[in-house]
Amino acid sequence: MKAKTLIDLDQFSKDGLRTLAFAEKVLDDEEFSAWYEKYQAASNLLEGREEEVTTIALPSIFFLETHLNV
Repeated sequence: MKAKTLIDLDQFSKDGLRTLAFAEKVLDDEEFSAWYEKYQAASNLLEGREEEVTTIALPSIFFLETHLNV
């Protein structure tokens, strides 16, 4: 079923169709804690917060949004 779903999603995108799919990634406590600690520290800055959050967020997005389970 998963393989068929991925094939269908690929075809939908080639046809130019907009498709909403849900996926998940389970993080262990260590992975989440490492990310959350950096994010909280950046979020609590009084100066340079936006830049620091962006610096933390961009690599995190790649890490969090790869190897998802459909």
